[in-house]
Amino acid sequence: RGAHYSIPGGKREPNESCLVNAVRELYEETGIKVAETDAVCVFSGICTAVNEITYWVTTYWVHLENAPKEFHPIEPDMQVSLVTMDEFETCNAFPSYNYEVIARLQQLKRKNNG
Repeated sequence: RGAHYSIPGGKREPNESCLVNAVRELYEETGIKVAETDAVCVFSGICTAVNEITYWVTTYWVHLENAPKEFHPIEPDMQVSLVTMDEFETCNAFPSYNYEVIARLQQLKRKNNG
């Protein structure tokens, strides 16, 4: 089936805030622990997948001063690696709405650097 790349994330647990969900999913999928205060919401809105299904997506940005060289996801079969936003655009991303999230993150990056 081939490798798929995705931004860490997943469905919220009952009564879980988007922020708590983002921090939990990052840990579960990469083994990286961050404080809620380290996460900054950079996008919250509707994204459309290739199959025209729409999703409400909330994306948080976490700056990792010293990104780990190894990751330890909770799911044993999951392989984790870091890619830049430019590299991510050329990957076989799944789900497809990640492309829209990356485009919005790049707009934010250009806005903040320009």
